[in-house]
Amino acid sequence: MIDVPAEPDGAQGIFERVPEGMTGGQFADALKLAAAQHHGHALRTWLQFLAGDIEARRTALRAKRDAIAATLTGPNAAGQVRRVAARFALIAAAGELATTGPILTG
Repeated sequence: MIDVPAEPDGAQGIFERVPEGMTGGQFADALKLAAAQHHGHALRTWLQFLAGDIEARRTALRAKRDAIAATLTGPNAAGQVRRVAARFALIAAAGELATTGPILTG
Protein backbone atom coordinates (compact mmCIF):
# COMPACT_ATOMS: atom_id res chain seq x y z
CA MET A 1 0.00 0.00 0.00
CA ILE A 2 1.38 3.40 -0.95
CA ASP A 3 0.69 6.30 1.40
CA VAL A 4 -0.07 9.35 -0.76
CA PRO A 5 -1.04 12.45 1.19
CA ALA A 6 -4.03 14.42 -0.09
CA GLU A 7 -4.93 18.03 0.54
CA PRO A 8 -8.52 18.30 1.83
CA ASP A 9 -8.58 22.06 1.20
CA GLY A 10 -8.07 23.69 -2.16
CA ALA A 11 -7.75 21.75 -5.40
CA GLN A 12 -10.29 19.00 -5.88
CA GLY A 13 -9.22 17.88 -9.34
CA ILE A 14 -12.07 16.98 -11.64
CA PHE A 15 -14.65 18.22 -9.13
CA GLU A 16 -13.45 21.79 -9.58
CA ARG A 17 -15.33 21.79 -12.92
CA VAL A 18 -18.59 19.95 -12.36
CA PRO A 19 -20.74 20.10 -15.50
CA GLU A 20 -23.35 22.84 -15.47
CA GLY A 21 -26.64 21.74 -13.99
CA MET A 22 -25.10 18.96 -11.88
CA THR A 23 -24.12 18.83 -8.25
CA GLY A 24 -20.85 17.24 -7.20
CA GLY A 25 -22.76 14.18 -6.01
CA GLN A 26 -24.67 13.84 -9.29
CA PHE A 27 -21.42 14.15 -11.21
CA ALA A 28 -19.76 11.49 -9.04
CA ASP A 29 -22.74 9.17 -9.60
CA ALA A 30 -22.60 9.75 -13.37
CA LEU A 31 -18.87 8.96 -13.42
CA LYS A 32 -19.43 5.79 -11.40
CA LEU A 33 -22.19 4.64 -13.76
CA ALA A 34 -20.12 5.38 -16.88
CA ALA A 35 -17.14 3.50 -15.43
CA ALA A 36 -19.33 0.49 -14.62
CA GLN A 37 -20.79 0.46 -18.13
CA HIS A 38 -17.56 0.96 -20.06
CA HIS A 39 -14.65 -0.51 -18.11
CA GLY A 40 -12.69 -3.29 -19.75
CA HIS A 41 -13.48 -2.57 -23.41
CA ALA A 42 -9.83 -2.54 -24.45
CA LEU A 43 -8.75 -5.56 -22.38
CA ARG A 44 -9.35 -8.26 -25.01
CA THR A 45 -7.45 -6.29 -27.69
CA TRP A 46 -4.62 -5.58 -25.23
CA LEU A 47 -4.31 -9.26 -24.24
CA GLN A 48 -4.34 -10.40 -27.89
CA PHE A 49 -1.58 -7.89 -28.62
CA LEU A 50 0.52 -9.08 -25.68
CA ALA A 51 0.00 -12.75 -26.49
CA GLY A 52 0.83 -12.23 -30.17
CA ASP A 53 4.56 -12.30 -29.35
CA ILE A 54 4.64 -12.77 -25.61
CA GLU A 55 8.40 -13.15 -25.18
CA ALA A 56 9.23 -10.04 -27.21
CA ARG A 57 6.54 -8.01 -25.43
CA ARG A 58 7.67 -9.25 -22.01
CA THR A 59 11.28 -8.32 -22.79
CA ALA A 60 10.25 -4.89 -24.08
CA LEU A 61 8.03 -4.23 -21.07
CA ARG A 62 10.73 -5.20 -18.59
CA ALA A 63 13.35 -3.06 -20.35
CA LYS A 64 11.03 -0.04 -20.41
CA ARG A 65 10.01 -0.59 -16.77
CA ASP A 66 13.61 -0.82 -15.62
CA ALA A 67 14.69 2.25 -17.59
CA ILE A 68 11.83 4.35 -16.23
CA ALA A 69 12.33 3.12 -12.66
CA ALA A 70 16.02 4.03 -12.85
CA THR A 71 15.07 7.63 -13.60
CA LEU A 72 12.74 7.76 -10.58
CA THR A 73 15.17 6.67 -7.87
CA GLY A 74 18.79 7.09 -7.03
CA PRO A 75 21.16 4.17 -6.60
CA ASN A 76 20.90 4.34 -2.80
CA ALA A 77 17.09 4.52 -2.55
CA ALA A 78 15.41 2.49 0.15
CA GLY A 79 13.71 -0.77 -0.77
CA GLN A 80 10.17 0.62 -0.40
CA VAL A 81 11.03 3.58 -2.61
CA ARG A 82 12.42 1.25 -5.30
CA ARG A 83 9.34 -1.01 -5.13
CA VAL A 84 6.94 1.93 -5.45
CA ALA A 85 8.99 3.37 -8.32
CA ALA A 86 8.93 -0.01 -10.06
CA ARG A 87 5.13 -0.13 -9.81
CA PHE A 88 4.70 3.32 -11.28
CA ALA A 89 7.32 2.50 -13.90
CA LEU A 90 5.41 -0.65 -14.90
CA ILE A 91 2.27 1.41 -15.47
CA ALA A 92 4.22 3.94 -17.53
CA ALA A 93 5.93 1.18 -19.52
CA ALA A 94 2.62 -0.53 -20.25
CA GLY A 95 1.25 2.79 -21.49
CA GLU A 96 4.26 3.28 -23.75
CA LEU A 97 3.94 -0.28 -25.07
CA ALA A 98 0.22 0.30 -25.69
CA THR A 99 1.09 3.15 -28.05
CA THR A 100 2.75 0.63 -30.35
CA GLY A 101 -0.22 -1.74 -30.46
CA PRO A 102 -3.73 -1.75 -31.88
CA ILE A 103 -5.49 -0.16 -28.93
CA LEU A 104 -4.23 3.36 -29.50
CA THR A 105 -3.13 3.10 -33.11
CA GLY A 106 -6.33 1.64 -34.50
